[in-house]
Amino acid sequence: MQPNGKCPSDTAFMPQTADSLLRVNAKRRDVLLPPNWYFFFSVLVAFCLLIFAFVATVGFVVKRDWRQKFIPPIPYQKSNYK
Repeated sequence: MQPNGKCPSDTAFMPQTADSLLRVNAKRRDVLLPPNWYFFFSVLVAFCLLIFAFVATVGFVVKRDWRQKFIPPIPYQKSNYK
């Protein structure tokens, strides 16, 4: 604003809208950028896929039951413990 300029509103803070920026002579067109919906939904879908992959992997491991079925005897224990 100019040195002797006055705000066009009584409030100290105004919402950053195109109308309020034009009132204070903000001439740049790239001040207000629209949201990048492609990036937003890409991140949202990627996050959902990551959660789904994690749940599927945990389900697969639990279903396969990868516990050790046979525990070989330890020679030391066999000879020293009765």
